[in-house]
Amino acid sequence: MVDYPNARENVAYNTTPEESLLGDAIPIRTSSEGLAAPTYGEYADIRDTAFAEIARFLKSIQFPVLDDLHRRIFSEASIGDYRGDRTLDFALSDERMVDVEFVQMIQRSVLAPYPLWRFRIGVVDHDLDVIIYPDALSLGVSLHETIPEAELASWREAVARNREGRNANRLSQLSVVKERLPRLLPLPQDRPFQVVAVFPFWRDEPNRSTVWLLVPGTGWRTYLVETPEAGHGEYYPVDANGAICEKPARGTDPPYWIEQSVLRVTPPPPEVIVKNFDTGETYQVSLRDASEE
Repeated sequence: MVDYPNARENVAYNTTPEESLLGDAIPIRTSSEGLAAPTYGEYADIRDTAFAEIARFLKSIQFPVLDDLHRRIFSEASIGDYRGDRTLDFALSDERMVDVEFVQMIQRSVLAPYPLWRFRIGVVDHDLDVIIYPDALSLGVSLHETIPEAELASWREAVARNREGRNANRLSQLSVVKERLPRLLPLPQDRPFQVVAVFPFWRDEPNRSTVWLLVPGTGWRTYLVETPEAGHGEYYPVDANGAICEKPARGTDPPYWIEQSVLRVTPPPPEVIVKNFDTGETYQVSLRDASEE
């Protein structure tokens, strides 16, 4: 087996110093001597091949389109930009897609036509990155000629723990919001929004709280808690039945949005001012009934 760089090694792969975009501090490793530099056109070809083959694979196994946070699991943005070397980066959104069949598909359909390339699966914790070569797989510092099913399953579990730990607070807020939404429709007559839920935390940051508002479909990024210091957080489209749905195409308004205001204080105050930044209208709103302690 070729002495491939493992997934922990930060290297420019099968390129030249002149072509690498990673900087002089990143060493270059090659699988054979005298290789010509890659080109952007070569990258574009393997990128398009990978996108088509992964999309076909996920469709064939009926993999979910959205994750638990209602983000699209796979899109063109999942494929990384050109690095000036022969590494194709893939930003992983859901580790459950990466099994033996996925690795074999990448080797057979993506890397076999481009044997000088490698396919890197990147996660937030880079110690868990995976690199697929045409005839090998690297998990951490280990390199395998055959796909180690047990080790791959252990890797998926580690990535899942990492993901769930990062998203625990977001998922807990979203579950409360989703449960309450259907009961809050239609919007009240006295004001064009509803307070859905209030939480004394935001992700893992200290001194933060959140207020979730249900607003009209034309009100995206229009309504915000004005005081204390607040900023826009997450947002999701909502259908006519009060269910969160996929974000619509640009220029298309859903029936409603839910939007999160992030306050730089905790616990949240009992009352706040909600402002419509298009019209300048303000509304004094009690948060007591919607608080989730």
